[in-house]
Amino acid sequence: MQARDWRDADDAVVASLYAGERARWHDTLSWDTSAMWSVVEAGRRAGTVVGAIARDVHDAPAGWCFALLQDGTLQVGGFLANSTEATAALLETLAASADGRAARRWLWFGYFDAPGLDQALAARGTLARYVYLHCRLAASGGPEPGSGTARLVRPWRASDVRRVPALLASAYAHDSLSRPFAPSGSIDEWCEYAALLVGSAGCGVFEPGLSLVAETRADHLDAAAVITRITPDTAHLAQLAVRAEAQAAGLGRTLLQVAKARARAAGCTQLTLLVHEQNQRARRLYAQAGFEEGATFLSSAWDVDQPRTFKSDALATGGVNTRR
Repeated sequence: MQARDWRDADDAVVASLYAGERARWHDTLSWDTSAMWSVVEAGRRAGTVVGAIARDVHDAPAGWCFALLQDGTLQVGGFLANSTEATAALLETLAASADGRAARRWLWFGYFDAPGLDQALAARGTLARYVYLHCRLAASGGPEPGSGTARLVRPWRASDVRRVPALLASAYAHDSLSRPFAPSGSIDEWCEYAALLVGSAGCGVFEPGLSLVAETRADHLDAAAVITRITPDTAHLAQLAVRAEAQAAGLGRTLLQVAKARARAAGCTQLTLLVHEQNQRARRLYAQAGFEEGATFLSSAWDVDQPRTFKSDALATGGVNTRR
């Protein structure tokens, strides 16, 4: 099994890979990724997005991957393979690329599908799984909550993006597993993440008209529900965060109820979200609100301070032989 730089591939082959991935996300996650592929293709052509395609003995694609090197971090955006051999070949090719060699840190977060990938990632660094949940929004659903903590809730304002980082830093201060995009929990990392939420389509197109915050004082937010849209009729709860000292007071439940009602009123028939598999408290809340489990996303990260290769035999032995 060999994997080669995807810039050497025929454009029609690459286009078919994009089409297959677009269909996979749409059919399984109700997520329209169409807008992303023109951006990825521009990066492939310019050489700013590294990628590889694995081919079997008949020279047919057996897997592919792509990643972006930014500020020393190699962010893997896609990884699919149909065998452990293809997974191993792609990992080795990605690590041997110029961007792979230059990376000081690797970051994975996505809907990956490749045999043996989770073992290889666990052997190299941290590994976490996020459950993708979805909830049907009935047209005859109840009204928004009208009392109690609901009085604290207001619609999103443009200035809230500057206040959300401090909220996220507080909400996830003691939960490093749930902050893959802010590994150290610094305010600078949360500022960058908040800017991506509202300024890019990576988590869907930001919907300020559906997003909500709760506040009791003018100098900080107590909670926020950041909503995006991933298809015309599917809203995505990209973040539901409650400040540490305001937790266990019902704010999260209230924001979720209001978010569902507002999404339904805006014509959405479904609301989706991602939650860490070990966050049992949140998973109980979402189950009570009618969410059902679907696919699984993988999250992994490590700093590069050891040899940068992935040994193929690690994929067959649970990762115990992978060099760290």
